[in-house]
Amino acid sequence: MRKLREVHFTVLIFSFSVVSVILSLVLIPFLSSFKAPVNWREWVYCVIVGVSGLLGQILVSIALKKETAGLVSVTRTVDIALAYLLQITWFGEIPEAASVVGAGLVVLAVAFMTIEDSLLNFLRRIFGGTSIV
Repeated sequence: MRKLREVHFTVLIFSFSVVSVILSLVLIPFLSSFKAPVNWREWVYCVIVGVSGLLGQILVSIALKKETAGLVSVTRTVDIALAYLLQITWFGEIPEAASVVGAGLVVLAVAFMTIEDSLLNFLRRIFGGTSIV
């Protein structure tokens, strides 16, 4: 992952896009009942989803060049909360209980990872930098 810091983000995005298109073309016929958009409104939604995904991937790639993967992954968990907020407010759909529990477990795991790092750093300061793990 450290070597990716030397690669321009457009190379990463292009590679990710090529792999995604190939996998989609191969797997969609077998795993879903895909239906192409039929009117201009559906096409606009598809373009918005595509542009949003592209911008999100660009920002994650840039973030990974500037910060550690741990910090970026913690920040990415905000996506879960935002997705549920959009699902409820924009689409008027209430998420199922299992989905909420799963999202809660992910958020709790990330919170515990954050607390773990802080706790380990605190213990290292107290015990003079000896390795705990």
